[in-house]
Amino acid sequence: MIATAKAILKTYDAVTHTATVQLVGSTPSFLAAVPVAANVHAADCVAGRTCALLFFDSANPSDAVITAVIGLPSAASATPSYIIDLDADTFVHTEYSADEDKIHGVVAMTERLLLQAASPHITLTGDLKVAGYVALAGGTPSSGAYLSINPYGVAFGATNPRLFYMNPTSCNVPIGGSLSAFDANATVSIDTGATPTVRGLNFVGFITGLGSPTEVSGVAAQVGCMSFAGTIADLHALYAVARYITFTGAGAVTRSHGLRIANQGKAGVGTTFGLLIEPQLASTANYSIWAGATYAGTPRLRLDEGTPGAGQTMLNLAEGVTPTVRRVQWVDPGTAGANLVAGQRVMILV
Repeated sequence: MIATAKAILKTYDAVTHTATVQLVGSTPSFLAAVPVAANVHAADCVAGRTCALLFFDSANPSDAVITAVIGLPSAASATPSYIIDLDADTFVHTEYSADEDKIHGVVAMTERLLLQAASPHITLTGDLKVAGYVALAGGTPSSGAYLSINPYGVAFGATNPRLFYMNPTSCNVPIGGSLSAFDANATVSIDTGATPTVRGLNFVGFITGLGSPTEVSGVAAQVGCMSFAGTIADLHALYAVARYITFTGAGAVTRSHGLRIANQGKAGVGTTFGLLIEPQLASTANYSIWAGATYAGTPRLRLDEGTPGAGQTMLNLAEGVTPTVRRVQWVDPGTAGANLVAGQRVMILV
């Protein structure tokens, strides 16, 4: 049964728009976190003032709302500072407390929008859908990109500025699930006769100016673990795989590349490396190259790490129908092959 009561306002929380009240005529009876009606101005919620309570269920004192604060309104509440719907659960409010300089957007009693002078200046709570083009950092929305980040003439104050930063932290991945910090997928339909270039990712590291950077990279792939007590089967800094290659009619792929390195040599460059593999050290087994098989198979070419002995190399090749990996090394065959021993093979370059 609905009931009403008179109470004394003891404390007020401007963030949640709730109050603690003491029921009149029952000194020890306090109700905490009682919602204040949206039409009651925060500036009027002053400790010591009398207020009116509405109980939706007289048997449940916690199911109540403060419907009015009795007395003359404050100067701040003399002019309405909100827009509110008929059932008072959706509104825009600009004065939860005196001169707070914030705009609160509330939908079904959940704050979805907060605008304020302090950072973060804009806070959105809930799911977000944007139907159109978005430009950040002073850019202009363009039909060529649904999201563009175009800072111009910015002097970054941070030591390591990032135009785009993702850092999932303390996230639990369910059994059988996977986590991708960034997942890009270019799926397009190609018109007959069109010859476009389609790339899932296209990164360019480009600089101008007069400084001397120690490195400029189009992509820097890093991987690692920290405070981890499990077992990682495969740790990849870069993993390339061809997937979902199916055809309709006469469709075909002429060439497929796991990794393709175009010419890196340019005028003015001192030394060019098409592929540079630095020493692989500290692990139980270290290989610079393992080619032609999975890690559990027999490689057709293997380049070991370490220091070769006299006449030896670190290059190993698979030999025979049932491949046997053999180290390439140099032996003086002697006269008529007198220095060769049983089991040795002679490699001929042709």
